[in-house]
Formats: sequence, structure tokens, C-alpha cells
Amino acid sequence: MASATVAVAAAIVLSGCVSAHSNASSIAAAPKAVSASSSPVGTWGTDAQSTPNAAFNSDGTVTGSDGCNDFQGTWSGSEGSIAVGPLVASAVACPSVDTWLVGMTSVSVSGDTLAVYAGDKQIGTLTKG
Repeated sequence: MASATVAVAAAIVLSGCVSAHSNASSIAAAPKAVSASSSPVGTWGTDAQSTPNAAFNSDGTVTGSDGCNDFQGTWSGSEGSIAVGPLVASAVACPSVDTWLVGMTSVSVSGDTLAVYAGDKQIGTLTKG
């Protein structure tokens, strides 16, 4: 009986996390690199409540929030291109929050602006924090 209880508890805990791309049919399965003029390393957006932000770390990891759900994943850059993903995000329902940021597959940097893409489509921007 105890092992059944543990299994149910584990299933409940794990059901709160999903791949950011699991239900986004318009996003390509593999990240597409987009040309970038500089490194994304640093913090983008703000950490104010209900606002999107992302931190690109020099070790190739990226973490952040879409304003409701936290996400984490990897990024890689080569020959002026920055691919993002795969990303894993929590799956909290937040009806008043636009969760566009967890759909990113690539980014490009221009000055203090990080352009965020899902496939070939630009889905938003973040300002250097």
C-alpha cells in the first residue's frame, strides 16, 4: 500500500512539469539557429512579478520565467548563431499571463535587445536587465 501511495505522489509531483514544446505544434522540433551579432550571456527582462525574464549563463544554460512558469534549458552558439533548447517548464495555469517566452527556439542580440524566435517567427523581445 505504501509503494502505491509513493507512486501516486510521484506522478502528481511530476505532472506539474512539461516540456515547453510538448503542445506547441507550430514550433519546429529542433531549435533553428538565428544569426546574432553578440553573445546572449546576461540577464534579459526584469524579475518583477508576472513579467518575462531569461538569464543566459556562460556555461550554456538558460533559466527564467514567462511571468508565471519557471523554465530551464540549454543554449549554444556557433558562427554567430544562437540556438535555444530544449526547454523544460513548469505548467501552472495562469490565465492572465502570456506564456510566449517558453516557446523560444532561438534568439538574436542587437545592442540591449534580445529578439526571441519560435522557429522562423519572432515572438517577442526582452531588454538587457
